[in-house]
Amino acid sequence: MNTLTISPRLSKLLALTILVSLVMGSVNLVVIPLLDRFEAAQARLADAAAWRARLTAAVQRIPVLEQTLQETQDAAGSRKGILRIENEALGSAEFQKLIQKLVAESGIQQRSIQPVPARREHDAVQLGIRVTAAGDEASLARLLGAVQQHDPSLAVRSLHIAADSSRGDPSAEAPRIDIQADFDILAIEDRKE
Repeated sequence: MNTLTISPRLSKLLALTILVSLVMGSVNLVVIPLLDRFEAAQARLADAAAWRARLTAAVQRIPVLEQTLQETQDAAGSRKGILRIENEALGSAEFQKLIQKLVAESGIQQRSIQPVPARREHDAVQLGIRVTAAGDEASLARLLGAVQQHDPSLAVRSLHIAADSSRGDPSAEAPRIDIQADFDILAIEDRKE
């Protein structure tokens, strides 16, 4: 039989090569993934620390922001030019009566009146009313003047006018104007506590 004999020096070199290969394999399979996980965990911890600092700063600002909000609400509630209401439905009814009164006082004949959906932001409510009416130019001017000077403040969101005039006939009376207008008012709900 032929046996392969390896010199002791070659045997040591071969053993050392196998040992280095095993160590390198262990490093690739175990140590490098562990180091990657450690670095990822360190990055997550750093992110968490940054978020904690930001959240702590935000939490510390909350009392100041709450105080500012309360002061703003108190100032808005005591300000002239804002309608004080108990709730949206009652406010809309009150606003409708107010617009009907202004339209009647200006000499305009009201055809229809309907609420426009309210827009809400916190305790403030923007109420709207759509009016369809007919009148003359002077009565329209009186209505717009009354709206401009009214307290609480009113706004005309949109105004559509159509006039029917008899052209060339100087004896004809002032032309009738058909009007469709959307009026807005800012209201604050007084909450009974």
